[in-house]
Formats: sequence, structure tokens, C-alpha cells
Amino acid sequence: MIVKFDYNINNDIRNYLVGLTAKNKSVQPRILNMFLDKYGAKHTEDDIRNFIINFSEKSQIKFNEIIIEFNNSWLTISDEFFSRMKNIFGDANMPNQITAYLSTSDRCTYSISDNLFFLFALTKTPLKIITHELLHFYTIYELKNEMSSLNDKQKYDFKETLTELLNLECADLIEAPDAGYQQHQELRRNFKNIWLENRDIKIAANNLIKLII
Repeated sequence: MIVKFDYNINNDIRNYLVGLTAKNKSVQPRILNMFLDKYGAKHTEDDIRNFIINFSEKSQIKFNEIIIEFNNSWLTISDEFFSRMKNIFGDANMPNQITAYLSTSDRCTYSISDNLFFLFALTKTPLKIITHELLHFYTIYELKNEMSSLNDKQKYDFKETLTELLNLECADLIEAPDAGYQQHQELRRNFKNIWLENRDIKIAANNLIKLII
């Protein structure tokens, strides 16, 4: 599988539009709040476009240089990361390419159907974010049967809890621990114990589901 890094402003706008309607309100992103402070809830796509242009110029964001930097960093761990994912998920039926689009928003979303996720252009921990988002793809592609009995909130809790795997199996590949969200800390601690018992993803997933439902 290839992870391709790219940027265009239309996709950046898309990330804002989705991020502004995100259900998780436990984290208040700084850049997104700057936008809301300026334009309020009744904003337009042109408002988002203008904000992105002004923010990019003020922050001196050089997207092409960042794409090269993030890609080079990713290539230093990609083979090992995919090898470890294979140890966890087996021969996963993943797409041939997933696109990581840079975004000026610090609330970044993803789309399984479009094989893409967003990556904050100014992040200091790109590898942590890339692996976090890719783990969502592995989870959804390989554990969809296990997730079929869950409602939307439970699926969200399940997916975010499973990113504890990055700390358990990939800590040496990422710049900092994947802390997760505050509301998932107890589930993450319980999942850690479940995982360390046998390191079988199907057993661990089903035991985690029992805690969630």
C-alpha cells in the first residue's frame, strides 16, 4: 500500500466543513476556534477559503516543502509499520493507495469511502497522526464484522480505543505516545490488559466490544 501526500485548497475546505460538524467536542482545536471567532456559525465556503489563504500566508506555510518532509519521514518507518500491522491484522484487504491531504485545520477528518485522511500541515508529530489514521483504516476494513452490532457512538469508541495499539506495538515508530481522548482512557487501559493477554486481534476486539455495549 502507498500513502500519497498532497494538498489542494478544495480538499482543505472539505476538511473544515466536516470538522465543524464533528460530534466529538472533548477537544477544542485552536485553529478551528480562530475561524469560528472570526466568521461565526453562519459561515460560507468562501469564508473558509479566505481564512485558509490568510492563515497560510500569515503562517508562511510552504505546502510543497511540507509534503516532501512528511513523505520522507513516513518512508523511514512505513515498511516496518506495515509489517507490524500484518502481524496484528494478517493479510489485510486494504486499498492500494491512501491519500494524506495536508490541512490548515487542526481538526482532521478521514473518509474510508474516498481512501483519504487529513493531516495538520503544522503538526510536529506527523508520524503519530499518519499511523493513527491508518489504524482506523485497518480497523474498519478488517473488523467490520465485529463492529456490525455497534451503534455509531460505540463504533467511534471502539475505533479510538484500538489506537492504543500504537503505544503497545509501534511506540518506537512514532514521535510521542498516542494519548487518545479523555473519555476513552478507561477503555484504553482495559484494552491494554486484554491485548497483552494473547495479542489476538479478533479475541481482543470481541472482548473490547463486551466492555463497550
